Amino acid sequence: MSVAKRYAKAIFELAMEQGRLEAIGADLAHVRESLDQHPEWGAFLANPQVSVRDKQEALRQVYEGKVAPEVLQLLAIMLKNRRAPLIAAVVDEYQALLDEHQGIVHAYVSSALPLTEAEEANVAAALEKLTGKTVVVHKDVDPGLIGGILVRIGDRLYDGSVRGMLQRLEKQLITA
Repeated sequence: MSVAKRYAKAIFELAMEQGRLEAIGADLAHVRESLDQHPEWGAFLANPQVSVRDKQEALRQVYEGKVAPEVLQLLAIMLKNRRAPLIAAVVDEYQALLDEHQGIVHAYVSSALPLTEAEEANVAAALEKLTGKTVVVHKDVDPGLIGGILVRIGDRLYDGSVRGMLQRLEKQLITA
C-alpha cells in the first residue's frame, strides 16, 4: 500500500466513524483545488528550507475555518513527516475510497464521434448493468477508432471499436 493511500485510509476511516465522509471529501477537494490553482503554495509547503512550524502556521492561516479540523490536522502531520508533495495523491486516494464505498466506478469512454446524450445514457446504463455499480462516464473523442467505442473501467478494457475489430481480424489472419 502506498504512503498516500495510508494517509487517505486513515482520514477516510475517521470520517466514516464521524459520519462525515462527504464533508471531509469536500474539504480535501478544496485543499487540492487551492494547490492546483496556486503552484507556488504547494512549492512553499514542499520547500525543505522552510521550517515545519512556519509551514504549519501558514497552513492554519490559510485553511482554519475553511476546512474541518481533522483535515487541518492531517495536513499538519503530513508536513511534519515531510509528505507535502503527496497531498494531491492523498486527495485522489480518498476520492477513490469514497467512490468505492458509495459503489461508484468511473468509465473512460472513447468514441470516433462525440456521443449524443441518448447514446451516453445507453452506454452508462449498459455499464451499470455490467458492473452492478453506479457509473460516471468520462467521454473522449478519438477519430482513430474509426467507429464504435472503447471503454476503460479500472484496469479492464472493453474494445468495441472498428479499429480493435480490424486488429483482431488481422491477428487471426496472420496466425491462420
